[in-house]
Amino acid sequence: MTPQLWVLIGGVALLALAVFIQSVTKRGKRRPLSHAQPKSDKHARVAELGMEATDLDLVESVNRENKRLEEANAATTRRFRYRN
Repeated sequence: MTPQLWVLIGGVALLALAVFIQSVTKRGKRRPLSHAQPKSDKHARVAELGMEATDLDLVESVNRENKRLEEANAATTRRFRYRN
């Protein structure tokens, strides 16, 4: 057997040993999934719900920008479509 094969076998054996040791040490220590959730902050600021939480000025500016881009794209498309 070549030295590379021995190194590969040794690495796999070490990995298997590490997995076995971890499984033995963790045996019987089941942790419910709910323990992984963050603790709730009772003093957190309550967010506004519904339309009062929506910044309508921002929505309107995005709609204007989208319309401008759509019109520019349509003009470019029309120009190249009739070029052929």
